[in-house]
Amino acid sequence: MKIVCANCEVQSDYNVSEEGCYSFTCPDCEMEFDATIGTTRSKRSRGHKPSLSREYSIRFFQNELENFLQFESNVYEDVELRSKDIFVISSLDGVPRILANLNIQKYWVINTKRSETNDAAVMTTVLILVFAGLIIAALISSS
Repeated sequence: MKIVCANCEVQSDYNVSEEGCYSFTCPDCEMEFDATIGTTRSKRSRGHKPSLSREYSIRFFQNELENFLQFESNVYEDVELRSKDIFVISSLDGVPRILANLNIQKYWVINTKRSETNDAAVMTTVLILVFAGLIIAALISSS
């Protein structure tokens, strides 16, 4: 089964024959990550535009037992996950990072790495400060 590494996002083949929770070591970056494999019963998500984040609630089956998973994402984009779709959630340090839908063979980054989030926050702050400076300069020159 092809599973996406939660650290480097490289897709590799792993010897998995059934649903469950697993730990893997990526052959590319050699980082250990966890994977949850299940069959979707239902997925709900709610986006928060001000913070560009999303909350997920997934009901799923693993080996005929129903489970529930709820987590937050720091990415606003929603994922496609329908009833009876087989999915894999790859987690790094207990944080879900990649959600893959095996039925359509597509994956989404549902949580960016901490450094990626910090870089985006710094860039946003710089842009706000530049914009504020331009406004102040325009106000001073019009006086």
